[in-house]
Amino acid sequence: MNSGYIGGLGIVAFYNAYNYRGGYSCLAPGEYYADNLSDNTFTSA
Repeated sequence: MNSGYIGGLGIVAFYNAYNYRGGYSCLAPGEYYADNLSDNTFTSA
């Protein structure tokens, strides 16, 4: 759950690989749940 606020550290990043490697996908404030990351698009690393 991301209950952050816009500005500052409000975005949560999910990385595709260990130790911040691979692509990532973000959960912005107002997107409360990340229960299934299979429908997210990861950036290319």
